[in-house]
Amino acid sequence: MTDALPSSLTKRVTGRDWSAIAGDLDKHGAAIIDRLLNPDECVKLAKSYPDDAQFRSRIIMSRHGFGRGEYKYFA
Repeated sequence: MTDALPSSLTKRVTGRDWSAIAGDLDKHGAAIIDRLLNPDECVKLAKSYPDDAQFRSRIIMSRHGFGRGEYKYFA
């Protein structure tokens, strides 16, 4: 992923109701943001997962007693 966002993605991000999204996060601990990324952007994001240089840390769930799997924080 690059540092600069495409203008179409910027419009999709800024065009959201962030108050409602924040409310969902507060109420449910998660929020669904429908169609934020297009299919090509989803594929590009998924393909970036093996590139550890893009992430500041990797969490292995079982080490913390949270089951199986892992997740990463973007740098």
